[in-house]
Amino acid sequence: MTQQHARLVAELTAQEEAEIVALEASIRNIHWLTTSDAESARRAAKSIRSSRMEAERGLETLRAVNIGTLDASNQRDYLVQVETFTRTLAAVNRAQPLRPM
Repeated sequence: MTQQHARLVAELTAQEEAEIVALEASIRNIHWLTTSDAESARRAAKSIRSSRMEAERGLETLRAVNIGTLDASNQRDYLVQVETFTRTLAAVNRAQPLRPM
């Protein structure tokens, strides 16, 4: 599946890539808020934790899927979701929330 996943990433449509990049940018903006006042930092940290938990739950759910039983279209959708959740986790892990003062 790793080879198939790598092929998909190379074949993401412009819109799919733009949506994932926008999600990553949104997470960076939330991270920027953690450097702001205490209230913004608290809300941003909560948002980052929520994004991380949702991505982790999504990947956990996808791990239970037997990709071999999916048709080609659904396999592609599955792999796009894996890529989205993986990049979301990478973005939130780079944006560790600071503790509000």
